[in-house]
Amino acid sequence: MNKKSFGKLFIIALLFCCSFVTQGSEKPDSLLLLKQLNSSAIPISLDSAVNNEQFSFLNKSIKESRIVGLGEATHGTHEFMKGHTEIMKYLISNMNFKVIVFESGYGGTDLLNKYITGENVSINKAIYNIGFLNFMNYDILSFIKWLKEYNTNKTRDEQVKVYGCDSQFVRYVVDDLLKFLQQHQSLSSELKSRLIDLRDKLSETSKKEKLKTLKLLQSSFNPLIANEEIKQRMEIVIQCIDVATSSTLGSLLKRDRYMAQNCDWLFNANNQRKMVIYAHNMHIAKATDNSMKKLMGQYISQLHPDFFVIGTGFSQGSVGTKRKNYTPAFYKEAINNSYDFFFAKCQYPSYFLDFSLINNTELKTFVSTKSLSRNTGGTLYEDIATNEKLNYRKHVLDKSYDALLFFKESSPTQKMSVFD
Repeated sequence: MNKKSFGKLFIIALLFCCSFVTQGSEKPDSLLLLKQLNSSAIPISLDSAVNNEQFSFLNKSIKESRIVGLGEATHGTHEFMKGHTEIMKYLISNMNFKVIVFESGYGGTDLLNKYITGENVSINKAIYNIGFLNFMNYDILSFIKWLKEYNTNKTRDEQVKVYGCDSQFVRYVVDDLLKFLQQHQSLSSELKSRLIDLRDKLSETSKKEKLKTLKLLQSSFNPLIANEEIKQRMEIVIQCIDVATSSTLGSLLKRDRYMAQNCDWLFNANNQRKMVIYAHNMHIAKATDNSMKKLMGQYISQLHPDFFVIGTGFSQGSVGTKRKNYTPAFYKEAINNSYDFFFAKCQYPSYFLDFSLINNTELKTFVSTKSLSRNTGGTLYEDIATNEKLNYRKHVLDKSYDALLFFKESSPTQKMSVFD
């Protein structure tokens, strides 16, 4: 064998040995990390036979937090909605939470509040009025029925209330402003026509016409004779027009800021009773992976440092969508080296993980290291290579959330098919 051949053989052998040593040194670390995850994770069950008392561990996690954020990595996932509605039941029954805020249109929950507080209102119509397709499912229906039963025979102060914080949908807010302006002889025929167009044809109305409507509305609105609720509804219309007339990036930035402002207003309007905010992970997160965009959760955590956030994750399965016939989007196993890929290896199919209670150095380091996690919003993208950037978010997990609710498998929410 010549020196050249021997040199090549030596290099190959050396690389093989290094590879073997590296694999051998990584394997125990991976096993140790998994062992720590198994010991730190708290298993949960979505079986209807299991009482929500299983979430008693939240007493230790949430402690004295007055505002809790519940996030979902995708809209339209049964496990997220079922898990979070069961958590909300526990928070209401055992930790005195009285206000629920959804990522839905402000004012759209008015009928819902009437239903759960005992008025004769159709529950299907009340849910439909929320104005957000992904809430029109049987998980939410079951929760709303539970709220109605919970509120029975309780005083107004003891009852739970439900709200929306988003200013994208203004139908019911505009209706109330029309009534207010009519009642105080401040509604001209032009303003009435413009407000109706804003209510019914928001996306079809030009920026110029939206701004004309706003100017006329502001000149006709007398804040001195309006109560605080009507003033807030006026603010929602201003927000809506501002978001709708901004650039794509501008509207994204403003939407989260306005949602945070509305949540804070609702918190104070309800005498700072304990509140839950249910929205997408990318709204309730306390830290962003994009310095250009400040999230709702970041604003709220600055206003309320005790804000406690529970994000969600999953590895594979299917998700309900807004697409024709509600056809689901399918997702294969999470990509290698992502948070979700590792969390799926846990011995439990569904579990809760509180980052502050992790005592193991390796696992603590893992959740504090920037990596990818599933992240898909209202517009779902099929799980194909070209859409990878649209389906994952790169961030530091324990900066975004205080805890994680994780499911190995996901399934679509079951859409309600009949409305009054």
